[in-house]
Amino acid sequence: YSKPHFERYSTGPESVFSEEEEFYRNKNLKYEKNIFKINFMDLDIDLRNSVSVIGDINIKLLKNTNNITFTLYRKLKVKEIILNNKKIKFNQNDDNFKIYFPEKYYKNKTLTIKINYEGLTSQKYFSGDKASYLTSKYAWLPYPGNTNVFYTENTNINTTPLENNNIVKYTINVKHNYDKLVTNLNKHGNKLFGKSNGVSLIGGNLNYFSLNNKQYYYNSTFVDFNFENADYERFLNKYTNVNNQIRSVLNLEEKEFDKIIMLPYSNFETRSIYQLLSTESGNLLLWSDLLEFKENYILDTAISSTINSNIEYACQDALIKRFFYESLQNYLYKKNNYKFVEQFDEKNLLKLENELFLDIIDYLSSKNDFEVKIFFQNWYKKMCSNDKVTLEDIRELFLYIP
Repeated sequence: YSKPHFERYSTGPESVFSEEEEFYRNKNLKYEKNIFKINFMDLDIDLRNSVSVIGDINIKLLKNTNNITFTLYRKLKVKEIILNNKKIKFNQNDDNFKIYFPEKYYKNKTLTIKINYEGLTSQKYFSGDKASYLTSKYAWLPYPGNTNVFYTENTNINTTPLENNNIVKYTINVKHNYDKLVTNLNKHGNKLFGKSNGVSLIGGNLNYFSLNNKQYYYNSTFVDFNFENADYERFLNKYTNVNNQIRSVLNLEEKEFDKIIMLPYSNFETRSIYQLLSTESGNLLLWSDLLEFKENYILDTAISSTINSNIEYACQDALIKRFFYESLQNYLYKKNNYKFVEQFDEKNLLKLENELFLDIIDYLSSKNDFEVKIFFQNWYKKMCSNDKVTLEDIRELFLYIP
C-alpha cells in the first residue's frame, strides 16, 4: 500500500494539505434536501491512473423539476451527460454539477442518464496506479443534492458525511493494478455488485488474514503489530459492544463488523474510527490509526463516528453539536465507570451555556436509563432534522420530558 505519485503533503510546521486547505478553508457546510433519489448505478470504473467513470445512473424524481444537482469532487471533470441517446446541457461548478433536462419532468418520473467523467482525486482520498483510498463518504461517485465535499469548522477541514438517503443497487466493473481490492460490495473477480447506500474501494499492497469469520486487511505500516492474537479480537469485540451500546441509546440499528481495514493516519481530520456501510455482504469498518488501540479512546471514537455520520447533524452549529457530544459522553462514561480522556472545558463557555450544560448533567443524573434514552433519542432526532437547533430548544427538551 502506498499513495500515488501525484499526492503532495505539506512538510511545513503547520502540516496541512496546502491546496485543499486553501480551497476549503472558508467553506461552511451547505446542504439542501434532495429532490431525487438514485435507484441503481451500472458503471465501468478505471482506477489505474486516477479515476475514470462511464455508465448509467437511474434516478427517481421526488418533485416536479426541469433540473437536478449532484455532488461530485471538484477535480473529477464531467465530460458529457446523455439522456435518451442525446447529449444534454450541464454545468459543473466546484463540487457540484447541475443537469438541465430538455423538458419539465414530474414527481415519481424515473430517468436513466449516462455519465462520463474522470480526473485526479483529492489529497486525502485518492486513486492511482499503486493504491486507492476511496471511501463511501467522499463524493468520488455522484451523490444527490447540492453540498460540498469538504467544509471548515473551528479551523478544521472535515469531510462532509455524504450518504444516499436510500439503498442503491450497484453493478460495477472495475479495472485496477492492485494486489488486493477491498470493498463493502460483493466481489467476483473485477465485478462488484450489491445493494448499499455508498461504495468504498480500498486497494493496494494489503496483507490479509481471517479470524472467527472476520476478514482483516492491513499494510506494511502495521508490520510490527500482532493482529492475529486474542487481544486484538478482544479489543474489536469491546469496540463493537460499546458502539452498539451507543446505537441502542440513540435507537439506531446495531452493527457487527465482518470486514476490518487498517490504514495509516493520513488525513486532516481529528482521529476517529469510521464505520462505513451495511450491505448485503456485511459491515465494513475502517480504522485509521494505531493510537486508537488505546482502550480509553474506544468510547470517544465510537460516539464521534456514530453521531457525525449524519449530514443533517453535521450541519448544526458547532456549539450545539458539542453540547450533544459532551452530554452523551458524560452519561456513558459514568454508566460504564470509564475514566474521562478529556474533561469538558467549562472555562470557554458563556455563563448561560455553562448553566445549561450543568442542568443537563443534573437531569441525566436524576433519571433512569429508559428516561435518559428517550431524552437522547429525541435530542438526536431533533439534531438530524432540517431545522437549526438552538440552546433554548435543548432547554425545552429536557425541561418538559416527564
